[in-house]
Amino acid sequence: MMLRFSNKAILKNLNFINTNNKLTEKDATAASISHNPGALIIGKLIKNDSMANMTIDQSAVILSLFVCPKSTSKELCQETSMAIRVAIDILKKINKDEKNMDIPNRQKLEVDFCGLMFRKVQDVVQRKSISEVIDKSEVYAAILLKTMKDIKKLAEKMINTLNSKYKNHFKHLINVIAESIKEDVTLSD
Repeated sequence: MMLRFSNKAILKNLNFINTNNKLTEKDATAASISHNPGALIIGKLIKNDSMANMTIDQSAVILSLFVCPKSTSKELCQETSMAIRVAIDILKKINKDEKNMDIPNRQKLEVDFCGLMFRKVQDVVQRKSISEVIDKSEVYAAILLKTMKDIKKLAEKMINTLNSKYKNHFKHLINVIAESIKEDVTLSD
């Protein structure tokens, strides 16, 4: 798994690798989406049961933070949703551990959260149409549609490493997103 930092002590502290430097189930999830800088945060959210206890729309919101094409400030995201705060708190813990272990700044985990579409994603997952959520703006409709498709792809990549409890949660998320995209056929063409 290639991430911007590779310090084994941090990965052990987060229980991503065991004392024998073998991947744990948590790290297998992160490794399945290692192309995403938020992989460690998503893996931690899943394995500490945060995402299993979330509603489908909250899980979609969390995943949207990592796939949306435009960044916003962490402070703005933090004020907007409890689900987002959980992800930011995990990043802060990782960064604190990195600082305590004297990890060089260039190797520290950096994740740019994007809150641009989180409310719109939540509305769509809660059964509003994309065109209804976007107020007829074609540019934002295209961004939202891409974000929804990317959330679905991210969840699909994670499924193979998850146990049945999480697998069912993310299968349901994938189905809800697929249905919402299918209902907005005019935008997805």
